[in-house]
Amino acid sequence: MKEILEKVAQDPQASWQRFKIAVVLFIIAVGLIILGAETYHLLQVPGLLILGAALFFAAWGYFGILGHRLLEMQASWEKKQKKHRNKP
Repeated sequence: MKEILEKVAQDPQASWQRFKIAVVLFIIAVGLIILGAETYHLLQVPGLLILGAALFFAAWGYFGILGHRLLEMQASWEKKQKKHRNKP
């Protein structure tokens, strides 16, 4: 499990960038869906496809950010445990 977390969380800046891309894609998708509901209904199809991509990028970025934080917490906890064991 730790190996998977390390792989997903190896670059938190890239994960943050993916999450920001997802937000932009989500805004575009919602705009197309609303525009398609008001004017030309076939605009909703690319809006839904972009929404799927946005959800994928958001999940990928979020898991990377979350994994990085979990690994930091685990390292901090292990450091405290080691320090506690070495006390006389």
